[in-house]
Amino acid sequence: MKYLQQTWHCLAFLCIYLLFVNYALAFPSDTAWTLLLFATLVVLLEVFSLIGSLQNLEFKAPHYLLAHVDEAVSIEITMNKQPKKFLWLMVCKVSSPRYLEEFIYSFYYGQKKSLQVTWQPYTRGVVQKQTVHITASDLFGWFKKESANLFTVHWLVLPAVHPLGKAAANFFQKQLILNSSFAHQIR
Repeated sequence: MKYLQQTWHCLAFLCIYLLFVNYALAFPSDTAWTLLLFATLVVLLEVFSLIGSLQNLEFKAPHYLLAHVDEAVSIEITMNKQPKKFLWLMVCKVSSPRYLEEFIYSFYYGQKKSLQVTWQPYTRGVVQKQTVHITASDLFGWFKKESANLFTVHWLVLPAVHPLGKAAANFFQKQLILNSSFAHQIR
């Protein structure tokens, strides 16, 4: 369905451009040539926004991380394009089902961006890969391309911290302080 919809958008876009070309050729005037120049610039912007591959984007996160189940962790992920690769996107949306935030950038050409995301793990274990979904579109939102990029991490998700565990830790910490002060008084 998406392919069919984008095909119709492409055909409509082409028909509108051909109308501008026909108008400029049928009624040669300064206005007609200005409209044709403007339409040509819009077509070139559309073509440039579709050239670059979304696989040229790189994502990096802290390689090692410790987290607990059901506890939100703030993580900084950096996004930039691979060196010597062409990428120019009119609208770039970065999201993931694992993160709570989603980011939208206009006129993104590969500069380094820092994404501050909140991650909340629901199962314990070792996480080795994270997925980020990228959706790029043209200025009007007619043509879209999507990609899922993987990046490697080594995150360890520990079991949830029991509420009584914190109280017990505080109790034993106080006991250690009292015992050390009592030992100093005896000497």
